[in-house]
Amino acid sequence: PKKAEPIKSAVPKAAAPQPPDSGSSQLQCLTQQEALTKLDRVSVFNIVVEKPGGRDVFVPQGGTLDFFADADDARAALAAAREANPTLPLHLASP
Repeated sequence: PKKAEPIKSAVPKAAAPQPPDSGSSQLQCLTQQEALTKLDRVSVFNIVVEKPGGRDVFVPQGGTLDFFADADDARAALAAAREANPTLPLHLASP
């Protein structure tokens, strides 16, 4: 009897990953100062309690101080915090 031929795939094999060129496309690590400078330009929000003479950070019963990069997330957290703490004058701040 004749031996069966192996089935050939119509899907090409994926190319093996290549190491980056020695050109300008290589990734470069930032120094701590460079990273902090870039992060200073990112807007974040946190929940604060308005007090006479200023404001203070709001730390919920869970004990974590939260910062939000997304304004919608910050507003949702503020609404939840106000519902759980109706007597506190809570607001969003951008430190």
